[in-house]
Amino acid sequence: MTEEYKFKEMDTPRLKLIKIAPEHREDMFAYASDKETVKYMSWPRHESIEKTDWFIDLTGELYEGEMHYDWAIWHKADGKMIGTIGIHALDREADGAEFGYIIAKPYWGQDLVPEAARRLLRFCFDDLEFSLMKAYCDPDNRGSERVMQKLGMTYRGTVPYQLIKEPEPVMHKYYTIRAEEFRIEN
Repeated sequence: MTEEYKFKEMDTPRLKLIKIAPEHREDMFAYASDKETVKYMSWPRHESIEKTDWFIDLTGELYEGEMHYDWAIWHKADGKMIGTIGIHALDREADGAEFGYIIAKPYWGQDLVPEAARRLLRFCFDDLEFSLMKAYCDPDNRGSERVMQKLGMTYRGTVPYQLIKEPEPVMHKYYTIRAEEFRIEN
C-alpha cells in the first residue's frame, strides 16, 4: 500500500513545525555542530557548514519526492530554528512509525520538545492514522527518556538499535504509545 503524503506545517503555543529550508542553515549548524547537543544522536555532529547544507539539500529533495516527514522546530518568540523533529521508519504493516527529535542546548529543560512531540503525535494518529508510535534513546540520555515519559509512552525494554555513526547496533531504551493511550494522556 502506498502511503498518501500528508505533510503539513503545524503550530503549538510557543512553536511552529515547518519545512526545513536553506535559510535555517546557520541555526541548524549551531546545534548540529555542538558536541554536547548531538552526543546521543544516531548521526555524527556536523563538522562543517557544508555538512549542514548537504543535509538541508537532501531534505528538500525528499520533500519534493513527497516522502519526508521532518520538521524544523521554529521558536516563535526568538524567531529562529532551534531543532528538528521527525517521523522515521514508517511501517504501514505495523501501522506505525518511529519518531525522533533534537533541540539546541540553550532550549533544554523548557518542555519545548514535549510540546512539539505532542503536536507531532497528534498528526501521526489523526492525519496519518497510525495506531502505534515508538521512540528510542540511549540509556544515559535522561532528557530524552523524560520526554517519552511526559508523553505517556510505555517503556518496553532495552534493545539493540542501529546508529548511523556506529558500525554495530548499540543498546537503547525502547518506548511506545498507542493512539488510544495518547488521546487519554494528552
